[in-house]
Amino acid sequence: MTQATYLLDTGHTKAQAFAMLQGALSAIQSGNAGATPPAETAAGMIWVDTATRALKMRNIANNGWITLGSFASGTFVPAGVNQLTEAQATDPTGTEFGAISGAQIAAAVDARNGAVGTPVNEAAWHPYDMVRVGDGATGLF
Repeated sequence: MTQATYLLDTGHTKAQAFAMLQGALSAIQSGNAGATPPAETAAGMIWVDTATRALKMRNIANNGWITLGSFASGTFVPAGVNQLTEAQATDPTGTEFGAISGAQIAAAVDARNGAVGTPVNEAAWHPYDMVRVGDGATGLF
């Protein structure tokens, strides 16, 4: 974990320039990790905030940090995303995504998709005169 300067100094000797570049590459490699923000910032810069255990990115105006997510739980949790527990994710009747479960949605789609007598899916192509799938309408004049 390191932070460094990214600004080249034309007055550096070769050894000083080499050391500066090593420091800059180390800072990039560590995501500019540190308990305080890097002194030099640029739009789009990544910073691993070790004090709050968060991943942050400099905003486009280069006047503030956007929190992309947190490492506080020991794993990365994207900001603004509610994570399902394994029990929730494997529950075929769970309603974490709304009033009905994914299993219920899948069953409803399977039951209606291509079944004779079901209403025509208007998002897909069908003859202009078809009312029901398999009703024999051809679209011919």
